[in-house]
Amino acid sequence: MTLHHLAYKVLREQLPDLGAQMACNAIYAICRAYRTLYEHPLSKWKNLPSDVALPHLHFLPSAPVYFDRHTLSIKDNTLSMFTLEGRLRFQLQLPLEVTERFASQRLREIILLQINQQFVLNFIFLDLNEAAQSNAQDEWPEYLLTIEADLEEQSDDIKT
Repeated sequence: MTLHHLAYKVLREQLPDLGAQMACNAIYAICRAYRTLYEHPLSKWKNLPSDVALPHLHFLPSAPVYFDRHTLSIKDNTLSMFTLEGRLRFQLQLPLEVTERFASQRLREIILLQINQQFVLNFIFLDLNEAAQSNAQDEWPEYLLTIEADLEEQSDDIKT
């Protein structure tokens, strides 16, 4: 929440066409990346003392886009997605078990991924039987680059 309060107004001023909810989703993506940095089993920045500089994170163009119920919804076999070009609507032919799942379960998050030059929507439902769900992954996300703070300072010195 602190990052959201620090970044939201600045982000909206810099990118007024982004839309309020999309700004929130962008901030969420950054928070999620830093949570990965702190919690991922393969992260060397896990459990570091507070005085150690964290790396700068860079998202590659293949980074996922996070949607929520405000920016993407499915109703009556129509997918409605808010984009930078406005709201787009697509007709879908979903099997009955899929539409029943959307009607009976709550979505945790929706992720737009690029896999093998195709875009795929991944719908993750909240499992009400689990008290807490882990977002830990086995592999470090391919779209997330980390640059050591001291290495970036060295490259800045070279530029000047």
